[in-house]
Amino acid sequence: ALDASGAYVLISNQISKSVSIISTATGRLVETLGTVSAPYGVAVLPGTAMVVVTLEEQHAIQLLTSQALARSLHR
Repeated sequence: ALDASGAYVLISNQISKSVSIISTATGRLVETLGTVSAPYGVAVLPGTAMVVVTLEEQHAIQLLTSQALARSLHR
């Protein structure tokens, strides 16, 4: 998923049970968010630092807060 500003791309990592947030400007990892089980889909709630992750094995979603996205909102 791409955040609304285009500054970050979010990638689900099923094996490590996490979401990676990568800067589109540098291509570098800026944050890793842990999930309770293997993430499947990822989305960012526009205008927020909230990340919605679908958890296929759990048949549920998990809401996470990203510090990197929070910082980009205040620029």
